[in-house]
Amino acid sequence: MIYLDLSDNSLEAIETSQNLIGGEKIIAAGRKDIPEGIIDNGLIADPDKLTKELLEIFSSSYPKEMKDKQIVVAISDKQVFTQRFSINVPDKETDISALVLEEAKKVLPYEPSELENFFKVINQSANSLEVLYTATPLTTIAHFGRFFRNMGLKMTFLSASSFSLFELLRLGISPEEKILYCTAHQKAAEYFVFDYLGPIINIGKKLGSKSLTAETKTVIKAFEEKHQLKFSKMIIGGTGSLEIQAKELQEEVELPVLKSSDVIDEVLFKLKISIETGGIPKMLFVNSLGLIQLTKSNAPSNFAKDFTSFDEVPPITASQVKEKPVISEGEKVETVSEKEVKQEVKQEEKKEEKKEEVSQYINESLVSYERPGLGKFLSKKIILIVITVIVALVVMFLLFSFTSKGKGGINIPFITQPTSTPTPTLVPSNTPTPTVDPKLKRSDLKVNVLNGTDKSGFAKETADLLEKAGYKNVGRGNADKDSYEKTVIQIKDDKKNYLPLIVGDLKDKFDTSTVESLDKDKKYDLIIILGKK
Repeated sequence: MIYLDLSDNSLEAIETSQNLIGGEKIIAAGRKDIPEGIIDNGLIADPDKLTKELLEIFSSSYPKEMKDKQIVVAISDKQVFTQRFSINVPDKETDISALVLEEAKKVLPYEPSELENFFKVINQSANSLEVLYTATPLTTIAHFGRFFRNMGLKMTFLSASSFSLFELLRLGISPEEKILYCTAHQKAAEYFVFDYLGPIINIGKKLGSKSLTAETKTVIKAFEEKHQLKFSKMIIGGTGSLEIQAKELQEEVELPVLKSSDVIDEVLFKLKISIETGGIPKMLFVNSLGLIQLTKSNAPSNFAKDFTSFDEVPPITASQVKEKPVISEGEKVETVSEKEVKQEVKQEEKKEEKKEEVSQYINESLVSYERPGLGKFLSKKIILIVITVIVALVVMFLLFSFTSKGKGGINIPFITQPTSTPTPTLVPSNTPTPTVDPKLKRSDLKVNVLNGTDKSGFAKETADLLEKAGYKNVGRGNADKDSYEKTVIQIKDDKKNYLPLIVGDLKDKFDTSTVESLDKDKKYDLIIILGKK
């Protein structure tokens, strides 16, 4: 499967392959900024040039060429309606979908039959519901479906970038928080607002002669005044953020600022995702990584689901591409009130065992999506493969048992021990510990020890022990949180020959089984995040 995020400014793609038991592993990644005018207002303005750009990404992706024929796509929110609103529900027999439709009609410039519509209940009280509604025109779905069909690809999933971005960030958003995320490009910026329930509002801005800092200050002020939004922090990503100093921006916007490069490793660790990008910063893949997570969520708003009649929908003309986006900037979503959020938090324990109601409104009929069970998780093909493997193992076991009597045991040569490979995978693997190279010197390694626990002075204590062992360049400090259960060792790829050395020095005091790659542009060769064990 190829996961592709399309914006007016850039393309990013990740390819995965299926594991035997139904999981996925990342096998290739590619990304590039694209010239202005290829994608305009979230729609394809120049199909030939976009085809050329995509083929270049697919052929030059790292570490191998992308060849899958199925594609999952996230498009710009300029072509997607996203709205939150409350509806009153008189009794249990009320058709909720009809109420949602009536409320949505107040802001939609389209007839519902011209849209693919979804809504999700995010909060409820005795007689009212808070819903998150999203929709996109059928012409937009057909527009992208036809394009990828002409490339020989089958579009199986289509959603908005804000939803995929939220899926990657949601684990770090508490019920009290509203965060501002900025994707900065060279000449434009996109701003997304999230709370722990999902997207709230987003707008895109062309920078022109205005700096990113000045535009960001204007956007924050507008959000505060027009939508009464107060942010707990801001995260900035995209190629335009690479030269931005977070501390300087923080002083200007008067808001805590993090760069996505500072949080991406922690997010990927929580989600158990590993990716190799061939030198491209991982934080430039946040949308496509989030798209992978979105497709795995309980009931995502997949606009392409069961939509195959691309040729029955009139094509979008060149003049329509140049028109305004389907929704005006800054008018998408009214935020949930603080009172409603507090009620939601108080009710969370009571609703813990209750499945969240997620529904889809299609052509005036309601279709419910339920949490997939084991039967839906494993396809018939995979079940057949598993059964075949089990039968084969039983036969081989009996065969070897019969032929190996009196020889001291049974050998199964076709089952090998796991080995370390550079292939990125969604399932972390333990790093083997080879023999220590006697030529390596501890003094040549730059080490930073971070305290990830609530134990005072733990980093200093451990750093002192390392210095006594012969390490000369040892930093110390606090980690991003004090609740790490296990110690994490992060090491640059070109320094992994030192891994047996550091593991040998730490294994008596810490669990050293969790090892991660460290970006080559980091100041230190090795970072040790101390956990409780």
